[in-house]
Amino acid sequence: MRLLENEEQFIKGLRAGLIAAIVMFFFVEIFRWAGLTRYGVSYLAGDTVFTFKNNLAMNLISFMIHSAVGVFWGIVFAFLFTKVFSGDYYLLKSIFGGFCIFFFHLGFLDEPFHYIRKIHEQTGDLLVILCGYIIYGIITAVLLKKQKLIQ
Repeated sequence: MRLLENEEQFIKGLRAGLIAAIVMFFFVEIFRWAGLTRYGVSYLAGDTVFTFKNNLAMNLISFMIHSAVGVFWGIVFAFLFTKVFSGDYYLLKSIFGGFCIFFFHLGFLDEPFHYIRKIHEQTGDLLVILCGYIIYGIITAVLLKKQKLIQ
């Protein structure tokens, strides 16, 4: 039987995705904590399963959900970079990947996740979240490269 995982893509993607998700979380949330934005990834992660309330318990739950989703996308990135993409222009590909996740999350999944429509009126919030996803993509790719998964 031929296995798809041959370079420890799962664990390397898990590590890279988790670290990138943590950095993204704090990057986006700093803007919310400073009062510059209204919505952050705490709201996005917490409101997918629960009704988000801005308190310590919900922020911790949101952080765990966001981290788990970041791990998932890190594993996807790891497989994409070993099975589909070449290592050429890997930063550009990772920026595009971060944008695709942003578009998928807030373009296609906002209805199934029941996000309020008001979030789409907050251009500044969306730009910060988009920058967070781009940072996520870059950090994930750099960490995969450091782990020698991207040639």
